[in-house]
Amino acid sequence: MTSIAILGLGKSGISAINYFQKNAKKLGISKIFVWDDNSTPNSQLLTPNTHYLKPEEWDWKNLQSVIFSPGIPTDLPKPHIAALFAKQNNVPVICDIEILWRDKNPDSKIITITGTNGKSTTTALIHYILKENNIDAQIG
Repeated sequence: MTSIAILGLGKSGISAINYFQKNAKKLGISKIFVWDDNSTPNSQLLTPNTHYLKPEEWDWKNLQSVIFSPGIPTDLPKPHIAALFAKQNNVPVICDIEILWRDKNPDSKIITITGTNGKSTTTALIHYILKENNIDAQIG
């Protein structure tokens, strides 16, 4: 059994915790380490296999990967301490989008939209066009 670590307890971090708690057995995950530099988790998030510990206390030798919430620096301007430990221990640093990608149905088609402005409008427009052409589409 392996472990997973989640850094950041905003929306994406909490979603990642919920996903891994729900799918721990299927994914072979025995422990989930969580940390946020600026807040503590709601006690409901802490199950017997979910541990609120500083990155220095994580079991780095058995970590499958570390999920960084958006905005936490992995490199510039200064890497978070967890990024340094991950590099030293050859632990992949991923984001919540990577989780979605790994767990998707192999037959799924995915359109990703990035950028600073216009993502919601572009997403809604693409969804509308697909639906109008009788193509099953979901927004996530």
